[in-house]
Amino acid sequence: MRFLSGCLLLIVLISILSLAGELGVFVEGLVHFDLDSKSVSFDWLGEVSWEGEFSELTFTAEGTNVDWDEYRVDGKLDFPLAPLTFTLDFDPASQSFESIETELSVSVSTTEFSLQLIGEPGALGVLVDVCDSESPWLDLLEIGWNLDEFGDLVQTASCALPFTYGRVGASFPWCTACEPVRAELTLTDSGFQDVLLNWGPVESFLPGVRFSGQLTYALDEKSLRMMPSLSLANEPCVTFFAGLDWDESTHSLNRFDIYGFDVRCLISDVQLRAILAFEPGKLSLVPAPYTLLLGAIWEIPSCCDERGKITVSAYFDEEESFLGLGRIMATFTLPLTPHLSIYGRIDNILGLSPFVTLAWEIEF
Repeated sequence: MRFLSGCLLLIVLISILSLAGELGVFVEGLVHFDLDSKSVSFDWLGEVSWEGEFSELTFTAEGTNVDWDEYRVDGKLDFPLAPLTFTLDFDPASQSFESIETELSVSVSTTEFSLQLIGEPGALGVLVDVCDSESPWLDLLEIGWNLDEFGDLVQTASCALPFTYGRVGASFPWCTACEPVRAELTLTDSGFQDVLLNWGPVESFLPGVRFSGQLTYALDEKSLRMMPSLSLANEPCVTFFAGLDWDESTHSLNRFDIYGFDVRCLISDVQLRAILAFEPGKLSLVPAPYTLLLGAIWEIPSCCDERGKITVSAYFDEEESFLGLGRIMATFTLPLTPHLSIYGRIDNILGLSPFVTLAWEIEF
């Protein structure tokens, strides 16, 4: 009950603030129909925002069916020299406060100082970050108290602030045409943690092949990694997908692999596309077990100087189905008014019932 009362209070507060600023509302809903299991689910997202001359406030809630999954408040205060941002997260299940993150930034010439506080019930963490955009060597300086080495998780349920980690990053130019070598030293409350050296990419004698590297010296790991990358020039309507088979143990190149290609063309107002994968699962655009995607996209008239869009995609595999066709997916997007758009999708794997999604967006 207190949770709902707090939501209503926040909405009233935003309504009052809208008298001195700009009020925005965004609502999104998705209805999923699984015809195979004869089930229906509903995902929803709502945002109420207020933007004034020197501040912003956004209330966000989202959930599934009648259950709230997330309740969050984001804000920003544009102080003249030190802007402040904050995020409040609440747990709708227990109707309780979950965490708060605040960040205060101060810029002095080319150096930016930021102070971040992460609070949880009965616990607090602090992170100080210094960065100089024009320094010839210093990239960053981080010091964390009661936080993990990634600076986002509070370590102990206490408001005491023991030192938990520090990190210094620096860059060293080593040739005029090369990316600088980047060094990073990390210390924890136990002492030395690791030193990382990263460099590259560096051009090689092979056309299109570049190498990056990482040297790691840590208490539990001493390693050297060479990471090749491949960049090929493609024609405007054809893209080749290729890679390098690199042996980490011997630091040697085994072979050059071509995974597939993508052909695109425009006929009248219809965009046609064909993506061929030589092996299932090698290309993310053609998920396994399929090896061929044929698609078409065309725009349709809509309102308010906007255009709707229809896409149709057919996926083929090597199974003994009709022409190898295994899956068909169709989507449409259609703005109906300046504030309302609808969206739909049908995803049908042959042999199964289709999965249907209908959605809408309302924005003021």
